Amino acid sequence: MVLSDTGAKLTVSAAVALPDYFDLLIPQKSVTRRVRIAWRRGEEIGVRFKDAPRSESGSPEASALKRRIRELEARVARLQSRILQITEG
Repeated sequence: MVLSDTGAKLTVSAAVALPDYFDLLIPQKSVTRRVRIAWRRGEEIGVRFKDAPRSESGSPEASALKRRIRELEARVARLQSRILQITEG
């Protein structure tokens, strides 16, 4: 589990079904927080703390950063694919 001020990234088996909202036990902090699922990517799930401030994630700067991260992730995937092509044949 990776924590931030507004949520967490969890690694969960794809076979595990989670509701949109649930209580997350955070043993490192000895606390339970109400969360909602914000995104899913394979076995990774991003959750947002229900009481986290909304303005931070909805700002134009945050949207631009998220868009740039997606672009860079796509570029990395293309480069990894190209490297695999070059090294295998």
